[in-house]
Amino acid sequence: MSLLGLGIDIGGTRIKGICMDEEGRVLAEADAATGNGSCEEEVLGNLFTVIDSLLAAGEVASIGIGCAGPVDPILQIAAVSPNIAFPRDYPLGRVVERRYGIPTLIENDVKAAALGELYFGQGLRVRDFVLVTLGTGIGGAIVHEGKLLRGAGNAAGEIGHLTLERFGPQCGCGKQGCYEALASGTAIRRSFLYALGRGRHSKLASLPTEEINAVRIAEAAREGDRLALEVFEVSAFYTGLALSCLVGLLNPQRIILGGGMSAALDLMWEKIQDTLTLHTMDYPLRQVEVLPSDLGNRAGVLGAAMMSIRTIIGRV
Repeated sequence: MSLLGLGIDIGGTRIKGICMDEEGRVLAEADAATGNGSCEEEVLGNLFTVIDSLLAAGEVASIGIGCAGPVDPILQIAAVSPNIAFPRDYPLGRVVERRYGIPTLIENDVKAAALGELYFGQGLRVRDFVLVTLGTGIGGAIVHEGKLLRGAGNAAGEIGHLTLERFGPQCGCGKQGCYEALASGTAIRRSFLYALGRGRHSKLASLPTEEINAVRIAEAAREGDRLALEVFEVSAFYTGLALSCLVGLLNPQRIILGGGMSAALDLMWEKIQDTLTLHTMDYPLRQVEVLPSDLGNRAGVLGAAMMSIRTIIGRV
């Protein structure tokens, strides 16, 4: 009988999950609100609700969980979980495993998404690629010779924290001028609101500040709003610059762009390509292909589920 595994993605807003067999067939899906990000018990309760729902699909052999922030996959510890109320060095894997008696693995959420791309998406049959996730923040993961590149502390691939401007805006990580602070959805919103405050015109100017976000700004840009177009062009410039660093350093076959903001790549694609071409040596540039993810927001749960199954059956 085919082994079944669960894949869970704990996000700041939603907890998504699937039940998958070892052939990659998805048998069930579930999701729930993450809940109060400052209440550990509420987040855990919602996580258990998702898992309980998925367990009805059959006898599950393994659980894989993707969680934001640095993760120790050996000790099954979430070292730091931004926007989620787990304490520092929280033993998330062991907590879930003790509750259900099912072998449980945890992984950084972007690394889990990279495994999703490797097994099911744009990373299929590609030995060397980089996944860049564009969203509220910016994350990254590197696959080298068909395996995740982890680094000394499983922190390799923190692309969002490349310093691209010495005196740039403050980043949530504490540094200045990070790629994330210059080009993420949060950065787009901040730049847009700053420009409005300086008297720039936009069709969104009449909206309450709390209703203005990157999605709304993208909609305005598609309708020809000049300020909205400008802030997306700035984001695209820094994305192209960051990708140039990746090409020069890693010489990957592919760079895959995913995350929620990848839905706005139509506004950014030309500027990304132009910047990448301008700032990259010709030889490695000719060898890389930049593609949008075709898995949408499912890459993380797919990767987490297959990671857990393959670990259980000794294929990794």
